[in-house]
Amino acid sequence: MKVLFCASECYPFMKVGGLGDVIYSLPKSLVREGVECSVIIPLYKKIRQEHPDLEVVDEFYISLGYRHQYVGLLRKRLDDIDYYFIDNEQYFGRDTAYGHFDDGERFTFFSKAIIETIARHFRHYDILHAHDWQTAMTAPLLREYQIPLKSVFTIHNLRFQGIFQFSMVFDMLGLPPYYASEDKMAFYGNANYLKAGIVFADKVTTVSPTYLEEIKNEYYGEGLDGLIRQYEWKMQGILNGIDYETYNPMKDKYLSFDYNAKNVSGKYNNKIAFQKEMQLPQNNNIPIVGMVSRLTDQKGLDLINNVLDEILQMDLQLIILGTGSAMYEDNFRAHEYSHHDKMRAIIKYDDSFASKIYAASDIYLMPSQFEPCGLSQMIAMRYGSLPLVRETGGLNDSVRPYNQFTGEGTGFTFSTYNAHDMLFTLQKAVGLYYDNKDAFNKLIEQAMAEDFSWTSSSKQYIQMYESIL
Repeated sequence: MKVLFCASECYPFMKVGGLGDVIYSLPKSLVREGVECSVIIPLYKKIRQEHPDLEVVDEFYISLGYRHQYVGLLRKRLDDIDYYFIDNEQYFGRDTAYGHFDDGERFTFFSKAIIETIARHFRHYDILHAHDWQTAMTAPLLREYQIPLKSVFTIHNLRFQGIFQFSMVFDMLGLPPYYASEDKMAFYGNANYLKAGIVFADKVTTVSPTYLEEIKNEYYGEGLDGLIRQYEWKMQGILNGIDYETYNPMKDKYLSFDYNAKNVSGKYNNKIAFQKEMQLPQNNNIPIVGMVSRLTDQKGLDLINNVLDEILQMDLQLIILGTGSAMYEDNFRAHEYSHHDKMRAIIKYDDSFASKIYAASDIYLMPSQFEPCGLSQMIAMRYGSLPLVRETGGLNDSVRPYNQFTGEGTGFTFSTYNAHDMLFTLQKAVGLYYDNKDAFNKLIEQAMAEDFSWTSSSKQYIQMYESIL
């Protein structure tokens, strides 16, 4: 079986969020199961600069309305996978992947360039697996070009749909007018790329089973809940995994001390080392509550903001890493200033600090409003930090709540999106840390024993691929 992945980002070349991790780690796992995989992403400026050894495979031009655009196809082999890069300086010679005025045009070009590349080089493949709105249009284009590959489309976050004027879409792609109908890709008078992916793909997946159930309802459905219910017959929720080679406290280059589930002493040495680096009081008997996140409402930052003073009245240390809304950034900086012995706000994203927070923290805070899958809670458990999460999406599928009567569980959970419910759960977690350290350590042992590798999920993907071939 041969599968071509297409996406807008992929670690280690360009990573903005969890999508980049998945496009790296899922094909790796599938290759171990005997599937031949290739990946195709845009050639961003950063990739060209950091990988001067890319091999040029092909050069050609495609027509997009009045535009006659150059397409370069470059390649690099890594871990038994061929990574292909679509080169076009006008669209991708930029410092960042997203947030540009012409993102619609950029990724429309990318989708058509993928299809033209398949027609020239990948007709012998079996499946095209597209991810999120940036590549959703490959599903209808495969049919328009009558290319015999089957298509799978994965929704990583339904909130971002790629909604553009039909004038741009029809101009660039030359699609027949019937695509503007409600049963194809029309959405309140505009073209909706993610909707097109759902309608035209042979199979559609979400990144967790609970998220699939949630988006059938209006609250989570982002205006597409009716469409999700209509096409649920071809949809499947498969929980993401994490790459156990990348996220491994025994091999993490950013940690001062190695450790694993059988010997966690290194975790506590890392805690002291990080407290020292952060110029916090060095004490292994004070719980560190860590958070690595985009500072947005989706991630539950409004809940934290509402009870931050109450959190800092507790006997703990709070360390937050991330960037996002200026309101949250400024408020966290202000609270660090007024609680300098208890809180650090690291307003940037940095892989080394992320690893250190996972390793040093005792409790990992992730109270998301919604979370299609979430990888941070899995990484936290891998590093022996107990996640405190809201019961939504992939958080609900991956974190088992602590049961004080049986001792079962891998973290702490609450259900209602409410700041004081979150605060009460955090108080219970900190109370357990101080009052019953044996039970707390048992939870760490259980969390680190969980298997969030791609082994199980990749087999589910293989079964799904086989079902449409």
